[in-house]
Amino acid sequence: MLTALLLALAQQPADLVTEVQARIPKTPLVVSLDLREWKEDSEMLESYRKDLPDQVLFAGGFAPEGSILTVIVESNAEQVSPQIWRERLAPPGKHFDVGSTPCVDASSELLPGMANSDYHAYFATRTHLLHMHVSRLSDTDREPIPRAEFERIVRSLRVLALRRGWAEDYPSEIAVPMTVAAVLGVANDSWTKEYLVEHAEEWPANFANAEYLRFGNADLKTQIAAYEKALALIAKVEEPDAKTRFATAMLYDGLSLAQYDSKRFADSIRPLQKGLLILEELKRPERGSLAYNLACSHALSKQKPQAIKALKTAIDADPRLREHAAKDADFDSIRNDPAFKALIAKPGESAPPQKK
Repeated sequence: MLTALLLALAQQPADLVTEVQARIPKTPLVVSLDLREWKEDSEMLESYRKDLPDQVLFAGGFAPEGSILTVIVESNAEQVSPQIWRERLAPPGKHFDVGSTPCVDASSELLPGMANSDYHAYFATRTHLLHMHVSRLSDTDREPIPRAEFERIVRSLRVLALRRGWAEDYPSEIAVPMTVAAVLGVANDSWTKEYLVEHAEEWPANFANAEYLRFGNADLKTQIAAYEKALALIAKVEEPDAKTRFATAMLYDGLSLAQYDSKRFADSIRPLQKGLLILEELKRPERGSLAYNLACSHALSKQKPQAIKALKTAIDADPRLREHAAKDADFDSIRNDPAFKALIAKPGESAPPQKK
């Protein structure tokens, strides 16, 4: 399975394609595809979502004109194989595989001179199933969708665990290891004893390992060790570009979150400071969230001036954080401080006078 998966993912996307993305609701998982002349059909999407809320990721048209693609996501809590999903869900047709992805060709001739291209693919990760459906009604003026084009689309599918940002914000090198991690599961031998061993000194594989351990709520010590290793490896990149620096900031962010969850509030401060510095230099909108988390860690470490300063930075970057801070128990130790009250006061309002 691992070999077939890697061979499929190694296929380079064709020229003149656009990467389209959607996030699986209530998760950090981003699904991406390379499509020609993609145009989302908002009416179709809305119609599907009335019956399948939180399940329809893509619905629209692509080239050649008249082609339709939909992708529906379901939970795979039972961790059922994609082959079993195909047996359960596929319409009658010819079975074939694209790499390790089971597919069905249900194309048919409706009338003389009129054919319906009808392809299905079933892509399973350890947590979700993706059902891709590609179709096109063809007559004498339209050619059917070539199976090779369908196979190219299937090979382009990626699943990435991105807590912040989108695929284009990160180096392209993370796409394959992240997709492999999604399919194999980072707790399983095929990942830990095969893929991760083979790519032990490569930062993208260790980036994927850390992020999927976080997504899977792995043991916190395991998460921390994974983030620390990924950070050590990415630090070796010479002259990192903006995308690599953003990935570095996200590793610092992930490390700090694991330390926070471990009640190691003081330890989480330094990673947050490093990540925030990168995001400020890149002028990234995510800097508000890291500054907010830094303020929380300072407050929980009884460092009032630093907490106030970080919270001001956070609110300046994202004013929506003002209301959140007003209710956040992490700030209980500084809640009565006049500077804190001034920060959380709504624009145009002054902080309430301090009680004597």
